[in-house]
Amino acid sequence: MAKYCENCGADLKEGTNFCPECGHEVKIKKVPQTNENKTNKKIIYVLIVIIIVFILLITLSIGGVFNPPDKTVKLEKYDFGYVTMLVPEGSEFSETDSIGKGTAYWTICYENKLEGHVLYSVWIGNYDGASPYVYKFLEKDGDLEVYNVGFNQSYAVQRHVGEYYVQVCGFEDLDTLKGIANSIELNG
Repeated sequence: MAKYCENCGADLKEGTNFCPECGHEVKIKKVPQTNENKTNKKIIYVLIVIIIVFILLITLSIGGVFNPPDKTVKLEKYDFGYVTMLVPEGSEFSETDSIGKGTAYWTICYENKLEGHVLYSVWIGNYDGASPYVYKFLEKDGDLEVYNVGFNQSYAVQRHVGEYYVQVCGFEDLDTLKGIANSIELNG
């Protein structure tokens, strides 16, 4: 709105349609909208949207929405009679297979009943059970031998402890399986 009368130059109050001095009609000048003004408005709208999205992402991040779940496997000691080792918390093992029990060459296999577990079996014996016909050798890590069991991301980690060979088998989390194998202690 004009602040001064175009005809006589008198001061005008907002909302005045006629000059109080000369009676001249006050014309409201509209500023023509240029492409530059339209572009500036679009830029402002885009910046506002970006700022809102940024604030939303920060809020969600602080709230923990984007934090990956803790996949750390909590371990506890378990006594297999011959050996003691760390196993995933809540593990429950049952003897599923015995070969040559009480003879010169024997093995006992314990299967874990825990659902969604990293460790699905523990094999204890007095001979090397990593048959080249069943397992594919992957690496030697200190006194650990690591094998692929034959299906995707399933491993057997074997360690010779005293007179026993102990093999832990599980899925995906090879570092946890190595930690379990390294925790093996002889009983007695």
